[in-house]
Amino acid sequence: MSETVIAQLIPIIQSKCPALDFSELTLDEEIQALGIDSLDFLEMVYQIENHFGIELPIEDLEKAHTLRTLIDAISAQTAEETVIETP
Repeated sequence: MSETVIAQLIPIIQSKCPALDFSELTLDEEIQALGIDSLDFLEMVYQIENHFGIELPIEDLEKAHTLRTLIDAISAQTAEETVIETP
């Protein structure tokens, strides 16, 4: 799991949950438990896709119930982008 992805994802999550204490957050935390509803989640996904220059497949988003699964989905897509862009 990429520490870079995690570091870049934190400000995006903070924009949706400004009162969240990240010092006690775990990767297995349920996204809904953070107070992120479905609309906030879609807005967050849009920010993630723009930030990382990727498109997250619907199948991956349907499985993204925890921060870990969301980070895994982002990491998988950024790895694919790197492979595609390499000559």
